[in-house]
Amino acid sequence: MNIKNENTESSNLTDYFYFYTDVTGENYIKLMRFLFEKSSQFTLVFRQDIFFNDALHRVLDNLSPFLIETARQSSWSNTDLCCEDEDSPAMVYYFSSTNEALEMILKLTSSLFQWTQPNFLEDISFLYDGEYFFTTTTHEKEYMFIDRPNYRVYSEFADELSL
Repeated sequence: MNIKNENTESSNLTDYFYFYTDVTGENYIKLMRFLFEKSSQFTLVFRQDIFFNDALHRVLDNLSPFLIETARQSSWSNTDLCCEDEDSPAMVYYFSSTNEALEMILKLTSSLFQWTQPNFLEDISFLYDGEYFFTTTTHEKEYMFIDRPNYRVYSEFADELSL
């Protein structure tokens, strides 16, 4: 397991915990359950500048009952495309983190890095109170827990599961 921990000296700043190995099987199920329990929303990204196929549209159809909003964005969680939002080839989909959405996610996928085009939307990430606390950049095979001072998610999760 590769972890890059950028601890800060001030308790007002955030700790980042990076990982570079896929989460599969039972660990993936545990991770998704944990993230859905702790989050209010999750996001997925559709990149129109990257090849996609019909499977991606079926994923969108299956998740549509949980859709809150879509937004054309040039940046999200860990990615910045360096263009204006209106010119961005990316659509960010915001979904409600419900138990039904969790069951659909587990039905559709069996590993964290499966969330890449052409078959799936990209970069599944989770928010709490409008701020990301778990992000992925799946085509680069990395994910990150963002441990905010008043919301120690990673510390809580690390006790439950070794990734």
